[in-house]
Amino acid sequence: MEVELILVRQYVCEFRNTLDFLCEFYCSGETDANFNGIVQGHKDWPLNETGHRQAAAAGRVLRSAQFDAVFSSDLSRAGQTAEGIVRQNEHFKGDIQRWSSLRERSFGTMEDRPTVELKEAARAANSEYFKFTPEGGETLEQLFDRCRESFQRLLGEMRQLSKSGSCTPLTILVVSHGGTLGSMLRYLVAEQDCTFAETDRQSWRRLPRNTAISRFRMTVGSQKKVEKIVCDVLFNSAHLDEDEENGLGRDVLKSGDMLC
Repeated sequence: MEVELILVRQYVCEFRNTLDFLCEFYCSGETDANFNGIVQGHKDWPLNETGHRQAAAAGRVLRSAQFDAVFSSDLSRAGQTAEGIVRQNEHFKGDIQRWSSLRERSFGTMEDRPTVELKEAARAANSEYFKFTPEGGETLEQLFDRCRESFQRLLGEMRQLSKSGSCTPLTILVVSHGGTLGSMLRYLVAEQDCTFAETDRQSWRRLPRNTAISRFRMTVGSQKKVEKIVCDVLFNSAHLDEDEENGLGRDVLKSGDMLC
């Protein structure tokens, strides 16, 4: 059975034990915490005005996409980004599924604190910034495990949707956060042998800008085992650069900061 996720309409309908689909991930839009260098984590910051306009710009890119399902983190900034995208869409009339498992990494006691304080705490602990776990925070290993579980759950949802009997390929949108998507990439490379376009082979380690797009083509076997996965687009933000003079393309990312 053929399944796609976002923008691909090249398959014919047939029944078999594999699913071929394209998976497209978006990072959430900008918040005041992003702009002011505040650690967000699980804190529920809403989008600011720029973030809402970024989501609308992303939505215009996907205006004609025929979404069968939309997933987001249950944090406001991701949910509002997903809402901004589907509001522009000509076809999707369903509900956004909001998963706590798609949340950003928890930074415990350092949430709602300036990013510089998190960096200082990491240095005091003789730890690299991204490897440092504040008190009450989530380790990278815990985040990795959560991303593995979320990905497998997503594959299960795809297979359930494919049982509807429709010959039309499925179209899926996922909106999450920079740290979570980074860990998801690490999982896909380490355990699913994800390959990248020539120019992106080393670029997956960088952080995405707000509402950046990453697109994956996958073939999944009957036991939810990924047989092939290729990243065709990584952290594309052309929709922001096209409106840079209005502030959408501004880059508030500083070295080591987590934006989404």
